[in-house]
Amino acid sequence: MNISFEGKVALVTGSGEGIGRATAEKFVESGGKVVLNALTDRYVKKVYESLGEKAVGLVIGDISSLDTIEKLQKEVNRVGRLDVLVNNAALEIDKPVEELTYDEWDKVIKVNLSSYFYTVKAFLPYLKKSRGSIINVSSVQALNPEMNTSVYSATKAAEVTFTRELAIELASYGIRANAIAPGPIDTPHNRQKMGEISPDKDYKTAYEKLASGDPMKRFGTPEEVAYAVLYLASDYASYITGATLFVDGGMHIVQPHSLSLF
Repeated sequence: MNISFEGKVALVTGSGEGIGRATAEKFVESGGKVVLNALTDRYVKKVYESLGEKAVGLVIGDISSLDTIEKLQKEVNRVGRLDVLVNNAALEIDKPVEELTYDEWDKVIKVNLSSYFYTVKAFLPYLKKSRGSIINVSSVQALNPEMNTSVYSATKAAEVTFTRELAIELASYGIRANAIAPGPIDTPHNRQKMGEISPDKDYKTAYEKLASGDPMKRFGTPEEVAYAVLYLASDYASYITGATLFVDGGMHIVQPHSLSLF
């Protein structure tokens, strides 16, 4: 199966590192062009430069801000088309409910849920023209939340339901909407998170414990998630919409709810 996105353009949010970066890179390797977005320029400028002329737009800013959405609209307007929208940017704040502040709750809701609505609404005219595809990156925690992830897990579950609703509403325009639900993926964010909670401050210790209960007994790579995104965005998935594809090594099958690592 040779997936080609020749002549097509994708917008990938949260594309500075991890899954977003891998998705942008694999999309370009498949012949497409990309518009990138990240909260800061810490990593995304290097990604933008490394992709050369295939990177046709870059906006640095908070995706939950309408100002950032407007800047992305200008970039897409300049390019003149959009075929694939990948909502990947996310914020995770892990605290017990009694310690979570109102502002933290609202911020996670805005980044993980409101921004998905913002981008869909902003770029729907282009997706109608291209009969395009929307991929919302959710999480296995939509199904099996970890301990102290109330707002993060709630938004990830909401993303799945939002995706299914989009599939119903937009089918008449030829637009497909699907979700990806990654499990334990070896990203810079997860290395930091797991290092913080591990007793010896070594992320590999936490990785080993978390993966020990999964059928495949390992963390996945950002590239493995990116390939799943590209498949759902491609013509090979032309009869798939409203689906959630778990890319989690089987975690959603066996993982108990309310997981606490340490």
